[in-house]
Formats: sequence, structure tokens, C-alpha cells
Amino acid sequence: GWFYAGNAELLLNDGGAGLLPDGGAERGDEYALAAPGEQGIGRFELALSAPGAVDGLQFDGKPPVTLARGADVQVSWAPEDMRDQVELELYAGSTVLSCAARDDGQLTLPAATLTLLEADPQASIVVRRVLAVSTEMQGIESALVRFATTRTATLAVQ
Repeated sequence: GWFYAGNAELLLNDGGAGLLPDGGAERGDEYALAAPGEQGIGRFELALSAPGAVDGLQFDGKPPVTLARGADVQVSWAPEDMRDQVELELYAGSTVLSCAARDDGQLTLPAATLTLLEADPQASIVVRRVLAVSTEMQGIESALVRFATTRTATLAVQ
């Protein structure tokens, strides 16, 4: 089974520009994570290097300002570590598209999936780089810490 105790996430916003600016968190920034557990179970302490921010995000070679639903969209970014995962969430009206890929710098959003999104001039995008690390926790056989650097911005879904 899974035991989920919280979320370690570094939030980087768009600065009001509507775009995902490069920079912010860099891989190697050190953080100390700890939880006291309860009744001797789940206690842990861990020093961890944060994953870097997802830089250079583009849709079909352009900044993600507009997303056209009628054709496949090639998503690209500056890869960092193939052991990490990049997650992308698009919120358009009452619809959500969520996908994940290995941090190799590319993924394709198929038109058949994009057409399920509602048109929305004020849609939002969330992109995160996720580092997952196995760790020891008192009283738990197998534990995984999930640490993410997250950016959000607005875009138009047409």
C-alpha cells in the first residue's frame, strides 16, 4: 500500500507575465526534510538536492502562450536528469489534462486528447519536475519521498 504524508513542492510563479520564466530553483539547492511520524512509525530526516526548475518550455517550438487543440503538439523543455519525471497539467474551463514523461526534454500531446479540453482564454498550465527518492522511514518497509519544483502560468486554449 501507499502512505502519503505530504507534498514537498517549490512553487515558482509566472511573475504576472503569463509566461513561464526560466530560472528560479536550480538542481543542487539543498533542503532538509523531516517528519516526526506518529507512535514510532514514519519518522524520517533527509537532506536532499532539489530538482531544477523546468526551463525552456515550448509548444511546437514556441513559448506556451496559446494551445491549439486541432493538431498534435510537440512539447519540449531543457532536460535535466533522466531519472526525474516532468509532469504537465492543463486546466481549461472544467476540463483537465494531466500527463507525465521521463525528463528527456520532449513529449507529444495528441490532437485526439487535446480536443477533449474546453476552449478557454484564461486556461492555466502547471509544469513540475519531480525527483523521487527511496528512503528509510521508521516502521515502514518501503518509503519514497517525492520532491517537485513547480511552475504555473496562464495560456489560451483554442
